[in-house]
Amino acid sequence: MYSILSLRVHYSKCCKEDSSTRSSMVKSKQAQMSVHKDASKRLIKFVLANCRNDEVIEEILFDDLCIDYGNKLCRTYRTNEQHNGMIRTRLREMGKFLIEIKKQNKNIFQLKDVLLPEHYDTIINAINAVAGYDEYTGVYNAPSTAYNLGLHVKQITQQLQTLYIREANVEKRSVLADLICLMN
Repeated sequence: MYSILSLRVHYSKCCKEDSSTRSSMVKSKQAQMSVHKDASKRLIKFVLANCRNDEVIEEILFDDLCIDYGNKLCRTYRTNEQHNGMIRTRLREMGKFLIEIKKQNKNIFQLKDVLLPEHYDTIINAINAVAGYDEYTGVYNAPSTAYNLGLHVKQITQQLQTLYIREANVEKRSVLADLICLMN
């Protein structure tokens, strides 16, 4: 008897296929993946199960805002499976951003912690670091990454503001409004 975690070993013996094939590895990963409790089934099955297991993905697996952002993208692009790669790329960019934020400020543990007006400079510095900004020449190594990260951070901030509106949390909502004002 095989456990669900060693499904790929059973699969290779029964189906006479190599257990290292892509489909059996993805199915096994779906079975054993531990993610945030709010992650949608579509996000787990089609987006996160196909990601590489590295520190970037580990950062977003249990971050509330990253998972909510991934769920929102899955709802927005639910009709077309070709968008799964785009969703995966956006989440990886946010994971790299979160890693850089944590390097710059050890007191930040989740993305929600950095979305405050007093951390605006930290956000800009992290975006510049991820995009490879050269201070001497004033040129980015990856300008589209800087642009995309700016958009993602704005979208996540607006999504968090919507959550605070639903919770009727006026204080946190006004703080986020100040951050959005700084970003515009």
